[in-house]
Amino acid sequence: MRPAPQIVAKLIADTRFADAGCALIAGSIARGQATATSDIDLVLIHRHLPAAWRESLTEQGWPVEAFVHDLRTLQYFFDQIDGVSGIPSLASMVSEGLLIAGDEALAAQAKSMAQTALRKGPPAWDETARRASRYAVTDIVDDIRAPASRHTLNAALAQLYPALANHYLRSRGLWSAKGKTIPRRLAEIDASYADDFLAAFEQAFTHGETASLIALAEHTLQPDGGWLAVRWIQARHAAGLAQRARACLAAGLLGLESQFKQLGDHDCHVVALYFQHAILERAAAAAARAQLLAQLGQVLSDQWHAFHHRHRLAAAALALARNADDAVAGRRRRLAALALRHRLPASRTHAAMFGRIDQAAAGHLFRFHFAHSAQNRHGRGKPLRNQAAPRLNLI
Repeated sequence: MRPAPQIVAKLIADTRFADAGCALIAGSIARGQATATSDIDLVLIHRHLPAAWRESLTEQGWPVEAFVHDLRTLQYFFDQIDGVSGIPSLASMVSEGLLIAGDEALAAQAKSMAQTALRKGPPAWDETARRASRYAVTDIVDDIRAPASRHTLNAALAQLYPALANHYLRSRGLWSAKGKTIPRRLAEIDASYADDFLAAFEQAFTHGETASLIALAEHTLQPDGGWLAVRWIQARHAAGLAQRARACLAAGLLGLESQFKQLGDHDCHVVALYFQHAILERAAAAAARAQLLAQLGQVLSDQWHAFHHRHRLAAAALALARNADDAVAGRRRRLAALALRHRLPASRTHAAMFGRIDQAAAGHLFRFHFAHSAQNRHGRGKPLRNQAAPRLNLI
C-alpha cells in the first residue's frame, strides 16, 4: 500500500530538492478530490534559479510532476504562459497549493502573486479573436449537423467540447480551462450553464442526438453575433491580400511585375488597391462580386501597362467609386507602384456604396479599356487619358 501523498511529497522536497525555499502540494490532492490514478503536483520555489524546469518522476508508487521555479520565473509564467493561453494552470496550482515544507513567508509571497494574476484575468479578446473562435465553433457544428458516420460525429464532439467552453469563458473575459477541469470551471461560473453543457454533450455522445447541443452552441455564440462562416473567410482572404500588396511595394519597381505575376488574376484586382484596414472586410465582400471582371481581365495578365487598367477595373469592381476613373484621378500617368504607394485613402472612396455590379456595363467598360490600350500600343488613336471611360453603375 502506498504512503499518503503528503508524506511522499515532503520526502521528495527534502531529498531531491533540498535547496528549494519552500514546497507546495497542489492539484486534486490539495483540493481533496484525488482518485486512485491521481498524481502528485509539487511546486518547488527557490530563492533564485537560472531557469525554471519541470520534472516527472515516480516515488513509492506515486507519479509526481515537479514544477521548479523562483519568484521571477513564476511571474513570467503567470504573464507570458498562462496569460497568453488563457488557462491559469500554474497560477491555480500556486494559489491553491498547501505548504508542506520550507519558508512560510516565501510561500505566502508566491501565493499572493498567483492570486493577483488570477484576479487580473486573461488578456481581453479583441474582435479578431472573437470571430476566430466563432468561426471555429461554427465549422465544428457544421460537421455535427450531418456527420458521415458515428465515428466522425464523436470526433467532432470531442473538438467542440473544449472549443465551446473556451468561447463561453474567454468571450466573457474569464480564465478558461482544459480537459477534465472544464466541468469544474463552468460550474464555478454558472451552474445552470454547466448543467446544460454536460447534459447536451452526454446526450450527443451516448445517443447521437445533437439538437440540444447545437442549440446550446448557438446560444453561446449569440452575444458575439452568432454563427460565422463565409464572411469571415472572405475577410481573412482580403487581409492576406493586403499583406501581398505590402510585399509588392517592398519589392520596388524592378520587382513589382514579378510580384504581380505570382498572383491569380482575381487576387491582382484586389492587391492593386492597398486597402485601409477600415474597409478590408467590406472590400472582401465586394471582391466576390468581381468575378466577371476577373475573367475578362485575364487577357491583360501578361502586359505591363495592364496594371493601370486593372487598377481602374478593381476600383470600380469593388464599388469604391461609381466611376472607375474617379478612383485613380491624378494617377493615370504614374506607374502602378506609385499608385499603390500613394494608396486609396478611405476618406476618398465610397465604401458604403457596395452593390451588385451591372454586368453589361462592366463588359462595356472592359472593351473600352482594352480597345484603347491596343490602339495606343500600335500608335493609333488618341491617348486613353484624353478620352472619358464609360461609367460603371451599381445596381
